Amino acid sequence: MTSTTTIKTGIHPDKFSSGIIEELKRLGRDYQLLFFFKGNCKQSRALATTVNQFCRIYGWSVWAISVSGGGLPEFPSPHHDPELVKRMKLKFIPALLAMHCRSHFYVPISYGAAKLEDIEGELEILVSHEEWRRT
Repeated sequence: MTSTTTIKTGIHPDKFSSGIIEELKRLGRDYQLLFFFKGNCKQSRALATTVNQFCRIYGWSVWAISVSGGGLPEFPSPHHDPELVKRMKLKFIPALLAMHCRSHFYVPISYGAAKLEDIEGELEILVSHEEWRRT
């Protein structure tokens, strides 16, 4: 008898191809998440839990940046870089972006709280973009 391991993701099996999970893991080698938050914000706390879950499943790294200077349980020692927030021209917090580690090309993923499947769905667009670039 063979056993299989199931990874609990937010991906609905009918919605995505089975290869999308592996593609999202592969992208995590070239991209990282930028997570801008306020320590005292409900939406920031909710998104922090989802970001942490996504990173555990797909192996992505996250650069947590607090705009208030305070941390969250998932990110107790965040970076505090008000200049970066200004340069990024962020109008909404929390904000989640995927950034290519070498080129610094970035893609907005979420402004406000998001579910795991929302993040996966937004990153599916990035998977399609990367596949197009390889052809």
